[in-house]
Amino acid sequence: MTLLRSAALATGVTYLGYRIAFTSTGAHPVMFFLLLAAEVFGMLRLAMELSVIGEVRPASRTPESSVGPDADVVVVVTDEPASEVRAAILSAKVVRGFGKLVVVDRHDRHDVATLCSPIKLDRVVGGFGADLGA
Repeated sequence: MTLLRSAALATGVTYLGYRIAFTSTGAHPVMFFLLLAAEVFGMLRLAMELSVIGEVRPASRTPESSVGPDADVVVVVTDEPASEVRAAILSAKVVRGFGKLVVVDRHDRHDVATLCSPIKLDRVVGGFGADLGA
């Protein structure tokens, strides 16, 4: 990869040298310098992009184990009305590609249990310290 980068830069610098040395005679000065500036800008951009493109290397750190729930969507219920809880659950269900939906019922409400049972949702009773499947 380094050889390819060096070849691209060498070719570009050679071309710019040719442009400056041999095409300036007989050209309109304004057009010559505008085109030369555009080509220099292109060479600088090429050099910057070639310097950014690096070798692929593995991550230097390992991800930390998660302490959160083993779920894609978690709905935490505290003191919201049942209609809002139902709307949150239904909107979470329509999300494409989610795997698991967990409802955390912090106060063991009967209406939340009634909402969760017909659609077979995992319901965890208690606070954030409860077992969320992690």
